[in-house]
Amino acid sequence: MRAQRYRIFGIVLSCDFPLPELPPAAAGEVVLSIALAGDAAPALDGFERVHEWAGPGAQAACWCERRGGDYLFVFPGFVRYLVGENDHILCLPEPGCDLSTLRHLLLNQVVPRALGTRGRLIVHASAVILPGSGRAVAFLG
Repeated sequence: MRAQRYRIFGIVLSCDFPLPELPPAAAGEVVLSIALAGDAAPALDGFERVHEWAGPGAQAACWCERRGGDYLFVFPGFVRYLVGENDHILCLPEPGCDLSTLRHLLLNQVVPRALGTRGRLIVHASAVILPGSGRAVAFLG
């Protein structure tokens, strides 16, 4: 499949699978490229775990490994993302990982972290509506 171009966080990325959550980008330099690994996955030896996020029962829900300037984000049972220092993300889904899960983890976890490691300011936000008040509270971090 031919790579398509999208806009996210003020940049243009290319991806060889559809990302319907993002608006298309007609112009602009591609800052980040994303691809599915296919059958020829690269060797993933030599990585060292540098951080993990605990899930229920203090078991690691996901973790990050580093090898030089490359990072490997591991979501056990779902997918691994190899973020290369060459501004390329390679997606290595586990058998049975559906495309919507792959896209969700990519866009909400991996792309912001990949851009943050390259010095880009990435802001995450959320909001809640206060019942009966007609008001909302926004959280920015």
